[in-house]
Amino acid sequence: MIRKSIIVMLLGFSVLAMSMPVVAQQRAAVDYVVTSTTSGKGVLVIENNTESACRFTIYSITGQVVRVLVVKPGNERVELQKGFYIVKSEYGSQKVVVR
Repeated sequence: MIRKSIIVMLLGFSVLAMSMPVVAQQRAAVDYVVTSTTSGKGVLVIENNTESACRFTIYSITGQVVRVLVVKPGNERVELQKGFYIVKSEYGSQKVVVR
């Protein structure tokens, strides 16, 4: 009985593992870029190259949420203090430095 349960669980995990790369490939197909400028004014420029609005969350290096914004296709400028930040969206995350 235990052996059958283990086999069923392994089959379930293998099916789940086989379906995961498809989701990763679909998300990787979306192109977005997050960049920081070094203009000296403490500005972070977020460029959304998707065809729809995308939610970005900016975290300080200590993990506190600094800003949450929805960026339509195009650019969005965010004024921030100098420092290190992590910018996350549904498609990934990136470390940035604002000078």
